[in-house]
Amino acid sequence: MEKFLYLAVLYFVIGLTLAFPGDFLLSFFNLGKYFRARTPTSICKNTTISQSYLSQILSLINNLQADSLYNSVLQIQMANVVSYLQDTTNQALLLTNCTTFVTNLKAAKSVDKTAERTRQQIASDIHRPFQQVVRNATRSNAPYEFDSDEDIEHLF
Repeated sequence: MEKFLYLAVLYFVIGLTLAFPGDFLLSFFNLGKYFRARTPTSICKNTTISQSYLSQILSLINNLQADSLYNSVLQIQMANVVSYLQDTTNQALLLTNCTTFVTNLKAAKSVDKTAERTRQQIASDIHRPFQQVVRNATRSNAPYEFDSDEDIEHLF
């Protein structure tokens, strides 16, 4: 009887999987949110949405640039994106050829991400010699009182 029950459950699961490929197992194991392909919402749907996006994004940039702290981060982290969005030629491109605008905006984001990775690598290159000075002075690789908690956690 127990084998029959297992077999019935197995057939039920297979039936649901065949009826709703992917959806059943993903939702059954609560994995749908991780694997389900999402359809992107497009700012290119129509000119009303494009104009609304442009207006809101420029307003956001202006507000962030008005604060010196946020502006300094914008200049370091998103220089290419901000420059691209504020360029009037690109703003016109959004309304005349939205797909090209989005492609070029993605390229600007990619340049900013590459620059961020380069900055992180430089920071790491700078940090290593500081750590080495302490190791050389003490002839030990153990954590020190001025190491951050994150550095100590990575050793364990």
